[in-house]
Amino acid sequence: MLCLFILSFGVLPAVLGVSPVVAVMAYSIALNPGLISLSPQPLAVVLAGSLTTGLPVPPFTGIALIMSGLSQRFPFAIIRENWLFTAVMVMLLTAVPVLQK
Repeated sequence: MLCLFILSFGVLPAVLGVSPVVAVMAYSIALNPGLISLSPQPLAVVLAGSLTTGLPVPPFTGIALIMSGLSQRFPFAIIRENWLFTAVMVMLLTAVPVLQK
């Protein structure tokens, strides 16, 4: 559940335009692995996964704008295709604590 919380606050601000790098940096500074139920390695995997999952989601990133210009489609049409990747990554990364044991 904690992994889903971390992922959601890494991806949701990205949808609103906040860079996922900012969210991941804030989490890496604020979260102490000794105080939560994750060891440092799975926490690092979840934080890196949150960054990877949050990067293709915002519609106004450089990659989305370049791809929309090349394909002559709106950025939202390009981003809509990335939501399957995002959903699969969130499901896989929420399984990290189970795989840790």
